[in-house]
Formats: sequence, structure tokens, C-alpha cells
Amino acid sequence: MNKFLVLISFISIGYTPVFSQNRPKEAWVFRSVLDKRARVITVALNKELYVAYDGNNGGIFKIWKDGVNYSGTIWDTKHGPQPLSNGRPYTEGIVDEQVWFLTKNGIKIPSTVQFKGYVWKNNKVTFKYEISAENQIAYVEETPEHIFKSLENMPGLERKIKLTAPEGYGVYTTVKYNNLSKITDLTSDGTIKLISKSENYFDWATLLDIKANITLKNNALTTISVYYSPKVIQ
Repeated sequence: MNKFLVLISFISIGYTPVFSQNRPKEAWVFRSVLDKRARVITVALNKELYVAYDGNNGGIFKIWKDGVNYSGTIWDTKHGPQPLSNGRPYTEGIVDEQVWFLTKNGIKIPSTVQFKGYVWKNNKVTFKYEISAENQIAYVEETPEHIFKSLENMPGLERKIKLTAPEGYGVYTTVKYNNLSKITDLTSDGTIKLISKSENYFDWATLLDIKANITLKNNALTTISVYYSPKVIQ
């Protein structure tokens, strides 16, 4: 058996996450070209954490800290330039691949994904997706939030995902996270199936790149959390 194709549960212990809604900008969610990629939705969750979603596949495009160079006609009237993310990213996500999948009785079936936009409520943003196959539709709503592990001074991203699917059907998502200090910095109360893990060696640490499938709980909320050492982007 491939040592990576195993079911695992990453359990986070010994800390309480701190949540923050101190948005760094008044217009903290916007859609634009970002880093030369179209249909990106940038979410400025906190001055310590920005996340960009790919409107093409509904997955995470990038997670980083240092904000956006707001250049272009809608910000500074300059024609030609487009917004660029600043600084080194924590994570560069999956692009040009499907990241949401429908299953029937636990088996993946061919499906299509539609990004259905986003809504604001109570100073939070929620993204909506529809995953369809066999004349059946699963509805996914995802709300991201900045979290912070104060004991270790580690910023993080929490994704609360609500799935509504027909009986017998389920959904899993493929995620990729770079630069984790340890494997338990990725946690979920869904079912995590590790696809791959690689190591990057630095003078000060060995960091992990992880790719995994996470099966969502049906008709309930699934939480996916990831934390980063601040040294990653220094």
C-alpha cells in the first residue's frame, strides 16, 4: 500500500484558537485579476492573513500576509497594471484542476463544479459552490476566517464548510498546503486522506508540503484549519 494513501485524523491539542475580525480594509473582499490570474477573489481577513480563491475551480489560489499592490483602473486610474500580491506566500494552492468532487456510496463519480458567488453576513464572507452529477446537486458553503495560535505566535486560516447533499452522495475536496512546521498544523474534523508529503530543508527548520483529500460531513459543518510559523515568510 502506498504509505501516503492512508486515512488519518490530525488532532490539535494544547491550545485554544483566537479568532479575529479586525479587517485591514473597508473593502476587504474583492474580485480582480491577481498575479496575472483572472477570476480571483481576494479576502483580506486580517493584517496578518490574506487568502485568495480561484473563481475557476472554487479552491484556494494563495495564502499570504503582506497584502496587495492595488494597481489598476479601479484603484489608481492607471491603465494596464493589475493587482499583485506582496511578499512570499505561505501557500500556493491548486489551479487548473478540479478540487471539489462528488461521491456516490463512497465512490468518486464524474462531476462538474460551478462557483455560485459569495455573500456577506455579520462581517463574514461565504462562498457558494454546486457540485453536480447524475441529475443530483450537492451544495457547498464555505466561510473562511483568520485564526491565531497565541502560544506559538502562529497565524492560521480556518475554513468552515457546510455541505448539503442528497442521500447516498458525499463530497470531498483536494487541498494543498505548503510550508507547514509539522503535520499536525493541518487539522480537520472531516476525514483526511493524505496523498503526498514532501520536506523542504532550511537552515532554521524543515517544512512540509502536504496534499490531501478531505471528506466533508454531510448536512453539517466541517472545519479545516491550517497554521503557519511567522518565520516562513521572513
